[in-house]
Amino acid sequence: MGKRTPQPITATPARRLTRQRLRAVLSGEFTQLPLEIVRQIVTNAAQDNIADSPLWVAQSLALVCREFQNAVEPILVDTVRLTRRNTLSMKSQFDGDRFARTRHFIALDIDNCLFPPSKCLVSFTGQISTLHRLVNPALGNCRPTRFTLCAAFNRVQDSFDCITHLHIQHGLLSYHEEIQTAPFPRLTHVVVTLNQIYEHSAFFDEIATDVPLLLASSPTIQRLLFRTLQLLRTHSDNVAAVLQRLADTTRDERLWLDERSFGQDRLRLLVDHLVWEEANAQDDIWYTGRQLYHPQDSIS
Repeated sequence: MGKRTPQPITATPARRLTRQRLRAVLSGEFTQLPLEIVRQIVTNAAQDNIADSPLWVAQSLALVCREFQNAVEPILVDTVRLTRRNTLSMKSQFDGDRFARTRHFIALDIDNCLFPPSKCLVSFTGQISTLHRLVNPALGNCRPTRFTLCAAFNRVQDSFDCITHLHIQHGLLSYHEEIQTAPFPRLTHVVVTLNQIYEHSAFFDEIATDVPLLLASSPTIQRLLFRTLQLLRTHSDNVAAVLQRLADTTRDERLWLDERSFGQDRLRLLVDHLVWEEANAQDDIWYTGRQLYHPQDSIS
């Protein structure tokens, strides 16, 4: 047989990256790479294939970029946190529909009148004046069900009938204007993170009187959770004892307690904890703690 003439070796174009294959890639270690390396990989892939496989570059790499954006964007805008520092830089994005899918909006240190109301909004953390603007029917159909109050509870005449879950981060039961349930006629879950002022006996002694008043003010409440994160351990234990006696006396199954305490460094740790909680535990905080009264206890 004669000598076979070698055939030229042609580079095999990379296979087109389908959505199914792309998801397999994205679920692997590639997602753990730093952004700079990912960018360089994509750039090199485009440069290496543009001459022989321009169609692959146009279709597959474009698909990668779109898939990355589609995967990341909903996560980026799911929780939006506005402060005095970043509001101006984000203002230009408020006019479009980028935040139409935002579910959690946090505006701690500002009365923010810029953020566009979103019909997907589930929870809001901030001042009650901002909540008033968000749920204004004239601005859209924004109906969050969960509200975390991070500042003083200013008296309002409005009725926020969309709110069923209320968290007061620095609760003061002794000042009844702080714990208003009238603006929230459909409350089912209330969380009160007690203010550190309850380390003083003048306020501590009023807990047993104020808690029943709070429960009586809203017959729709199903769960009232007190948290002692701001108190020293000794005072946290004292509050727990008072609430336990109250629950045993009234046989009220709605009373719950989270008696964790951050100790001597509580104020600094509390700030960090609340920041983390606002962004990561909007759906969980309402169901923490332990129930203080169980009907079976009285039977036994």
